[in-house]
Amino acid sequence: MNSAASNLYTIPAGAGFSRALVYRLMKNRNHDPQSLTEIRILLPTRRACRTVRESFLRYQDGKPLLLPRLQPMGDVDEEELSLSLFGAGDQMPDIPPAISTAERQILLAQCIMKLPGHEHSFSKALSLAQSLGRFLDQIHIEELDFDALDNLVPLDFAAHWQITIEFFKILREVWPGILAARGQIDAADRRGRLMRALALHWEQSKPQTPILIAGSTGSIPATARLMKVIKSLPQGQIILPGLDCAMPQEDWDVLQPSHPQYGLKKLLEALDCERQNVQAWPLPETYQNDRAQPRFFLAREMMRPAETTAQWANLSVSALAKEKINTALENLEIIQTATQQDEAGIIALKFRETLEYPNKTAALITPDRKLAARVIAQCRRWGLEIDDSAGTPLDKTLAGQFLLQTAEAALSNIAPVAFLSCLKHPFSQVRFQDLNDQAAIENLEKNIFRGLKPAAGFSGLKAKIDTHKKNNKSVDFLSFINILEEIFTPLQNLLSSEGTIDFQSTFHTHIALCEALSTSVQSQNSPLWDHEAGSALSQILSSLLESGDIFPKLSTRDYIDTLQHFMKTIAVRPVYGTHPRLSILGQLEARLIDADIVILGGLNEGTWPPDPDHDPWMSRPMREKFGLPPTDRAIGLAAHDFIQGFCASDVLITRSEMVEKSPTVAARWLGRLQTVLEAASLASALKTGCALKHYLAVLDQGAVLKTCERPKPCPPLASRPLALSVTQIESWMKDPYGIYARHILKLKPLKPLEKPIDHADTGDLVHKVLERFGKTYPHQIPHNAKDILEAYILEEIKTISDDIRIWNFWLKKFSSLCDWFIENEILWRQSARILLLEGKGTWAIPVQDQFFTLTGKADRIDLIHADGSCAVIDYKTGGTYAAKKMMNGQLPQLPLEALLIENGGFSSSGLPSKPVSQIAYWVLKGGHEGGKIITLDGDGKNSITDAIANTRNGLIELIEAFLQPETPYICLPDAANMPRFNDYEHLSRFKEWGVAADAEPDFESDAA
Repeated sequence: MNSAASNLYTIPAGAGFSRALVYRLMKNRNHDPQSLTEIRILLPTRRACRTVRESFLRYQDGKPLLLPRLQPMGDVDEEELSLSLFGAGDQMPDIPPAISTAERQILLAQCIMKLPGHEHSFSKALSLAQSLGRFLDQIHIEELDFDALDNLVPLDFAAHWQITIEFFKILREVWPGILAARGQIDAADRRGRLMRALALHWEQSKPQTPILIAGSTGSIPATARLMKVIKSLPQGQIILPGLDCAMPQEDWDVLQPSHPQYGLKKLLEALDCERQNVQAWPLPETYQNDRAQPRFFLAREMMRPAETTAQWANLSVSALAKEKINTALENLEIIQTATQQDEAGIIALKFRETLEYPNKTAALITPDRKLAARVIAQCRRWGLEIDDSAGTPLDKTLAGQFLLQTAEAALSNIAPVAFLSCLKHPFSQVRFQDLNDQAAIENLEKNIFRGLKPAAGFSGLKAKIDTHKKNNKSVDFLSFINILEEIFTPLQNLLSSEGTIDFQSTFHTHIALCEALSTSVQSQNSPLWDHEAGSALSQILSSLLESGDIFPKLSTRDYIDTLQHFMKTIAVRPVYGTHPRLSILGQLEARLIDADIVILGGLNEGTWPPDPDHDPWMSRPMREKFGLPPTDRAIGLAAHDFIQGFCASDVLITRSEMVEKSPTVAARWLGRLQTVLEAASLASALKTGCALKHYLAVLDQGAVLKTCERPKPCPPLASRPLALSVTQIESWMKDPYGIYARHILKLKPLKPLEKPIDHADTGDLVHKVLERFGKTYPHQIPHNAKDILEAYILEEIKTISDDIRIWNFWLKKFSSLCDWFIENEILWRQSARILLLEGKGTWAIPVQDQFFTLTGKADRIDLIHADGSCAVIDYKTGGTYAAKKMMNGQLPQLPLEALLIENGGFSSSGLPSKPVSQIAYWVLKGGHEGGKIITLDGDGKNSITDAIANTRNGLIELIEAFLQPETPYICLPDAANMPRFNDYEHLSRFKEWGVAADAEPDFESDAA
């Protein structure tokens, strides 16, 4: 290794840091395969170590090689740091162990909960503890004195800043005592102590072996101190990333924290080194005369300090400057898209294009994880799995979701949505008789879970199963539910308690549930702990379990929120299966990247660069007074990372004008680039990605679709129904397509899960209550009739739900409904009596040498004393009804029931054929009016005889028409006579052809 007087080097931006580093080390190897093993290289992150390792392999074309000792400095844990950096014979410094992240957050959260206003929610206190912990780490990293926190917030500051004092007291007065009692220190404090100890150790021992620190900007004081020691070692070398040695001194002297070179300037000051003494690291021959050098010239102009931007005026008159800028624009594209989805599509296309060239690599660099996720999803259309260095949060993996969903199911007291989400999870393995899991769950969902929410717990499910068994002959779900009840009940009992719970016992019960539910009968293994996600879940849960004795008593909601909180902090990265030539990196991970094509994505203010004002604990003046670095330093680091990528040989820059429906502002650097190009009269030379935009438009453009026509299916006669109910006749008239879908295609609408109470449900309840009342009191109305009706309604409600509160609003309407019904019933029974309640009728109608069966269920048929005729009564709780609609056939239900009576259709129910002299709707809406009667009786204009005759003739004509093979089951034939509700609108694709047909329906929500 070179031991020149100045052992500071720089690799210019765009040169391919890892490639250049490896090139020089391999050239100096002198063909000695052992020589590399003597070198120790300190790198910023684990990802940087992996990148350098891969560069060595590429240099060797995959041949075996003894590598240098590669050591990450940033994300290594304290134990690995101490074991790796000190030699086997060295005495370890006496430094207390570090408190784990989980333990620190739990203990800080308990301190926060002692503050006024924070006593109730442990999960919210955890979030504050996490933020307070990050602030604490900043104090350790910057090596600041806690005493400076005293009197940091003057009394004349705003009141909300005074609240900060209470949190600072935790750090200043409470936290040190907690750590001392436990014999521990903060991890950031321990890392800093180890780094200082290592620096002192090397300063005293002067190792003779080569020690390099590469790619670091020295933004952490402990790292800068270690770099200063390495600089003094016999074979110590520092390789800086992207130092601009050619920047004019007048620019260098006025650099601000937001400038990309500011951090390196401060590092050189800490190293007592002048910029002119930094040497250029020898580069590969392939880099000589590369376009990256003109690109770096353009980057320097873009990033000029405000004090010297007047020199942009010289660009238009300098032929050399214009030539450099014009060269820099080669293989540089900037694409702005309307949405982030389009931006992701452009990036995915660039990835796909890269693969058309053998051995070519591409990397997306972005701090926007949502953009990264969209790109990964877009690439899957070509079967490409992309490695995202940020990984996937543990709570978004299958293992994490399973853990949370099982807890949510138990906490919800086995509510259908939460319970089904758990049972449908791929990890769920419970067997059921001869059915596989999926078939059993689908049957449960279809027959038990859908509709109104059952009563809480497994008892509610069992009650609904019993009701289902009485009405249907199908699979007996009880044994399956019993298996699930045995698995869920222990956790359900814990999480359904109204008081607080113990974390450890609840946690053990929860894990036992997850393993029992996910263990396969065949393999006797649970997938919960498999693969990367399972390993990460095991580690975080073990950490929480070890900290279980310091958890406070939790509410049931806090238990789940606490699990999710800690899982969110763990990123799961795939070990294998991702594409070897494509990658997605964050800013820090990209500093040493060596890719042929670099994509810089998400170049919007607030994303890249980040918002500099986001500090929940201190304002800018407070940070300055305390000694923390200015928030603009984050912008400077982001700018440095941007320039590192911007100076690559082939660059695509992307941004979206809208993110989540909010307009965005382009990153300030893009505005500066535009200004520089305009100053040089080269703005038109910048490529804007027209080709990629065109490809994306073509890729997402489907075939030209012709608007579908109104459905007119013509099924064969053998498939057409020859039996319908009186209510279905109305549907047949108004929407034959609905009859086709239900009776020929056999498609029945599914009720939603946890369906809210609607008019149909209240109507069913009213029918049941009035039927029960009529059968119990067929002759005399008792004096306490209202009390009886209200008792009936409460009993019926309890069979549906154990939460009476969800019915309270409607029950007020039911009270006025009862008043009206009782008053009307007393008057009505003076001239009539009940013959039949909820009676079922059937009539076989001879049509064209065959029979069409008409069925019906009458709410109520009464005998009129005067002439022995019948009155047909139908209860309604919603909708609009008029006698005119019964006459003209728009409301055929009651005339059809009258036809059934007159033709002996109810004889099986004990009612012989009788004439019908009245048909009526009793509309029971409650409210101020209570109810009203819409009737059709007598002779004259509203002749019931004419209505029944018209209905019979219309029915015969309808049947005969559809017995013709050419008659289609047309969809919504009459825009003026639409059905009141339509279950098959989406199936008929009404929204595609309905506008052209000028037939917009107005469907009502309640069923008649």
